[in-house]
Amino acid sequence: MKLTKIILASVIAAHTVLLSAQTPDQTFALPEMAGVLRFGMSVGEQSAWMSSGKVVQTHKDAYTIYRVEHPLLKSGHVTIEVRQLTDTQGSVVKLTTAGIPSEAMLYWAFGASSGEIVGEISSDVNMLTPERCADNVFSVEGPAFTVYYGNSRRLRIVNALTPADSEIRLSDARRQTSPAAMFASGKKTDAPALCARCSMSDDTALYFAVFKQNPKADYNRWMLEQLFETGSCIVHQNTDWMKSTPD
Repeated sequence: MKLTKIILASVIAAHTVLLSAQTPDQTFALPEMAGVLRFGMSVGEQSAWMSSGKVVQTHKDAYTIYRVEHPLLKSGHVTIEVRQLTDTQGSVVKLTTAGIPSEAMLYWAFGASSGEIVGEISSDVNMLTPERCADNVFSVEGPAFTVYYGNSRRLRIVNALTPADSEIRLSDARRQTSPAAMFASGKKTDAPALCARCSMSDDTALYFAVFKQNPKADYNRWMLEQLFETGSCIVHQNTDWMKSTPD
């Protein structure tokens, strides 16, 4: 029975990669539902979720790559590359652009940490649903945040790092008609989620990481580029003294 559970968990975790196969939105199932990172953009007064554009998904080595084209971006495009982390459950994301309008802004949203086991879904379904956000509690510190979810008997925690100039707001997951609408929705809601905006340009790569923290995965923003290159970034190796005093 124990072996069956391990195999099932591995299958679910592997399937998680496929949940985002036709959309740049990232669903984190570890293997329980730990959250959804949703990407959007704006140019001038118009905004849209990137999943509404033309998305081409490919694989190269350890990376899943999404190329996003959208009328808002005119002849430009956004590239989103995703790599799974090796020292913990989670992923690191690199976002770059080419030929986008100078006034373009990036929006991102995070929520839906429900703890449920995610079954097979259609790839064009938005997994950041209000029902999955009901019990989410967020702690935001600059461009980093922590999500607490689940009940008091089994509290779960997920950490995230985002671009330095992210303007993060507690928002209403019921108002996702556009990224700008969610960003302006206000925090009085029974379906709390985070929504943020930040600059994006052709000469700057933006990084995100969503992960379960552990002694080998205590990340900071300056580690993100190495995390993306190698999937790991361990600064302090355990000494014999540390091993003998686990507390």
